[in-house]
Amino acid sequence: MVCNVGVDNQGNPIDANGRLIVEKIKTLAEIADNEFIRGTRNVLLPSLPQKLDKAIGANGKGVIIKKVIFDKNRKAHKELKISDNQIILQFSLYSTHLYGKNQAKQRPYNWSLISILSDRITKIVVEVDVNKMFCEIIGWHYLKNNTLQKLKRQAAKEGGQILKLSTENPSANNLNNLPF
Repeated sequence: MVCNVGVDNQGNPIDANGRLIVEKIKTLAEIADNEFIRGTRNVLLPSLPQKLDKAIGANGKGVIIKKVIFDKNRKAHKELKISDNQIILQFSLYSTHLYGKNQAKQRPYNWSLISILSDRITKIVVEVDVNKMFCEIIGWHYLKNNTLQKLKRQAAKEGGQILKLSTENPSANNLNNLPF
């Protein structure tokens, strides 16, 4: 582990050369519950599934969550229980059903990754910028059922799309009923 020398202008740990200090984790379980209450580090998540990596143009780049994003997401989504964070990250990143750019003009690097569970719909926004070393998670939360239609309309309005990625997961049977 590299010693924290300082922080960038957002409060993320950096080394003496001004580069983000990123701790690689093998599983999402390595993100402690208290990290979702108060971020302390930048983490490099396990690799994305190849199908998703290709779909969003990540080109094998790692996906990180910055310390500041842990804090930002907690403040923006106070309704989330600690366990919800792990569920949303796990399903949206590693069992993705829908993906797309619903704000293609406003935020051209941002991809929405959505998973449909039997009782909930999860969403993560990931920034995929060719000029950055990593793909960066911007935020995560649950969606309401009617929000999928709103995302689809927003995508169409901005020249983007929400597309199906996979229906391999048995809980994805709901995908057949979606108007996508």
